[in-house]
Amino acid sequence: IILQPFLTAWFMYLFLRALGLGWGGSIFGAFTFALSGFAIVWWEESYMSGYSMMALPLVLYAVERLGKQIDRWGFFLLVVSIVWSIVSGWFQMTIYVVLLTGLWTAYRIKIKNLALRVLPVIVGAAGVALAISGVHLIPGFEAYLYSARGTSDAKYLFDAYLLPLKNLVTLIAPD
Repeated sequence: IILQPFLTAWFMYLFLRALGLGWGGSIFGAFTFALSGFAIVWWEESYMSGYSMMALPLVLYAVERLGKQIDRWGFFLLVVSIVWSIVSGWFQMTIYVVLLTGLWTAYRIKIKNLALRVLPVIVGAAGVALAISGVHLIPGFEAYLYSARGTSDAKYLFDAYLLPLKNLVTLIAPD
């Protein structure tokens, strides 16, 4: 838990420096992201989600690095950061990381003239990361198929615990 704000701040600092911000703005942005309410809540609630989230600035840094010069280090960094997000354990955040990376890459290609030649490299890195993460994903998917999640009914949760329509008036008068 203690490592999360430091790594998150460092990765965001690298990303902001790659965007061309000065060291002062990069430090401010890094600590703002690393100590945001979202990050702090998820450190304590479920530390694996923080590790899935902290890969986002590292992925975006790798995309920026590859956009400037396609090299092995940028490719390796992109693969490692995507694998990091996948195996961290909170798949929902990994989906957000992948979606935001795709949107960021499309934005940089369309608006900021990122070379289109970087797109196959990014997609290739994502494919390599998915293949490496297969040792984690395949058994996890198999365990999900054998779990009781598909056979249990959660309708009672909606009926008993969520706000029934008859209690909607409590929004206006809680007592």
